[in-house]
Amino acid sequence: PAEPRHVARALVEDLVRRAVNQQEIARSRTLARTATVEAVQPGGQESFKQRITRSASRLRRTSTKVFTGPSDNDVAMGEELFRRFKGDTQQLAKKFGLDAARLLDEPPS
Repeated sequence: PAEPRHVARALVEDLVRRAVNQQEIARSRTLARTATVEAVQPGGQESFKQRITRSASRLRRTSTKVFTGPSDNDVAMGEELFRRFKGDTQQLAKKFGLDAARLLDEPPS
């Protein structure tokens, strides 16, 4: 049987991976829609490149945080879920839309 802490860490990391992936998909769809609108509406309107250049000066500088793994609190919540589901990784995966095999086969690094 899998250790609760191991499964909890894998559960949290899989949830984070899925959330980041969904954000990237949404961002690429938005960019694709914008490019399509530009292709369909040529003419006297401002081009996509001109709008990006004009709006660039209004953007704030940001810094990207590197994901260093789940916090102890996240792992504790994952452990609680593991206990609540009595270690049934199939049920955990089904409940949260995760890949059950990854919870055990691909341990976090």
